[in-house]
Amino acid sequence: MEPELSPNLQRRMWALRLVMVGMFGVLLARLWFLQMLQAEEYEKAARLNRIRLVPTKAPRGVIYDLRGEILATNRTAYHLAVMPRGMPEPGMEVKRLQQLVDFTPEERAALERTVRDHSLPPFRSVPVKKDLDIGTITRVEEELVTLPGILIESTPQRVYPQGTLAAHIIGYVGEINAAELEERREKGYRPGDLIGKCGIERRYDEVLRGRSGGQWVEVNARGDPIQFLGTKPMTPGGSITLTLDLRLQRVAEEALQGKVGAVVALDPRNGAVRVMASSPTFDPNLFIPRAAPQTWRELIANPHHPLMNRAIQNQYPPGSAFKLVTAAAGLTEGVITPNTSVYCPGVYHLGSWAFGCWSRHARVDVLQGLGQSCDCFFYETGKRLGGTKLQTYARDFGLGEPTGIDLPFERGGRIPDEAWMQRRHGRPWYGGDNLNLAIGQGDVQVTPLQMALVTSVIANGGKLYVPQLVKRAVDGEGRILYEFQPKLRREVKISPQALRLVREGMREAVYGRGGTGRRVRLPGLEIAGKTGSAQDPPREETHAWFVSFAPYRHPTLAVCVFIEQGGHGGEAAAPIARKIYAAAFGIALPEEALPPGEIPTD
Repeated sequence: MEPELSPNLQRRMWALRLVMVGMFGVLLARLWFLQMLQAEEYEKAARLNRIRLVPTKAPRGVIYDLRGEILATNRTAYHLAVMPRGMPEPGMEVKRLQQLVDFTPEERAALERTVRDHSLPPFRSVPVKKDLDIGTITRVEEELVTLPGILIESTPQRVYPQGTLAAHIIGYVGEINAAELEERREKGYRPGDLIGKCGIERRYDEVLRGRSGGQWVEVNARGDPIQFLGTKPMTPGGSITLTLDLRLQRVAEEALQGKVGAVVALDPRNGAVRVMASSPTFDPNLFIPRAAPQTWRELIANPHHPLMNRAIQNQYPPGSAFKLVTAAAGLTEGVITPNTSVYCPGVYHLGSWAFGCWSRHARVDVLQGLGQSCDCFFYETGKRLGGTKLQTYARDFGLGEPTGIDLPFERGGRIPDEAWMQRRHGRPWYGGDNLNLAIGQGDVQVTPLQMALVTSVIANGGKLYVPQLVKRAVDGEGRILYEFQPKLRREVKISPQALRLVREGMREAVYGRGGTGRRVRLPGLEIAGKTGSAQDPPREETHAWFVSFAPYRHPTLAVCVFIEQGGHGGEAAAPIARKIYAAAFGIALPEEALPPGEIPTD
């Protein structure tokens, strides 16, 4: 006879039974959920887990200039790779490999880390030395039968056949870093991918990079390959044709050799960039497959910063080149007219302050003021305009903001106003600030590209375009992704009479008596220009500017030349523009012929 359970124990037994029934109920419900509702998802995951893609890298797209010259392409490179889980005796194989191959300390450390990495799939190879020379390839190939897990792999590698030419425009590629990977992971980027680091390579990376293919392989539960299932075709990168004219680019860069500066040439009719040169420059091939530490240190330590694109990233006071804006604003507002004249004794007085002119010009009107670059005329114009109006016109010309060019890392310059003056210097905007702004001095900052656009606005009758570098982009299958179309930012609010007079003043600078831009003259081509010499403390020497356009009647090219600490624009910058015009219009470059003693300045 079984002993009778106490009521308390019976309640506990019933509670235990209920808990067990509940637990089994939960398990059955979860099993039903997994097998019925999520069966398809888990089946897909299992299928993906047993099928792996062994990738094959796609070649990057080609970059061309306006006339079809190749600026960036690919060549076949050979890398030494290891497959860690295919190495039965890693220690002996690594030792043997180090006898055959000359590893740097960094490469040696990477090799040892890779061999110890047991998390890699058995068919996954990792490059440990890139771009092998033929001697190394031969030595390793002869010993491959005794080196299981060691491979010689071929892969497309970037090459820049023009060397330093147009390097700041093209840019270069490098392995994707952690920040770039986080930003672009959803777009299909993976660790180890190459990515554009600057220039067109970066801005249009998604067009150029292509899509990798590979071989589908079935693996077992341990990840070992069982059978080959098929091939996933790769898609090569798209190609890009630039608006850049390499003939003119070469002339500009040769003229800049030994100097620090930039040249920009635009088509004023549509904003197409024909030239963008920055000096000093660099060779993008130095970064393929990666820059040596010593090379990188030398580039970074260079006081002239060769990796900087001075055309869009460096900002400078524009000096007298800014007088184009001041003259256009003054004429449009009516504070000066074609008949306005100012006497220049070589100094302009505002209260107790004296503002100097670079020469004594006697009495000048607006055309002579532009042609001879008289500071006193523009001091008076700036005083009559006032700071607010002049700032408004400067911004309307596109100064103080990025131009929108299709390159990364562009800077926008600065048009100072009272709010900025309070933040920066803790003081109001004074009358003397109007005078400084009127001649492009004080705290105003521009880029050479911006000044090329200001010149284009004068040349084309008031249209401010977005500058563009890409003429055409085609994907890897030949489909056109983009065709150049002019992008008008706005019509600048300058009167037709003001534009006409400023153009005439620029012509006066080249052909008038005492004109500061005479060194740009060429036979058979009428050119309009404006010089500038900008003080930029604490630098002792002035920066040299020359902005211009040609032909005068129907402009097709606007050129800005900037030489850092170059002295006077008429002496240092105008002759470079002359060479570019000669090449652009097919004019044999004659000897410079200025009368004795007539040395243009400003």
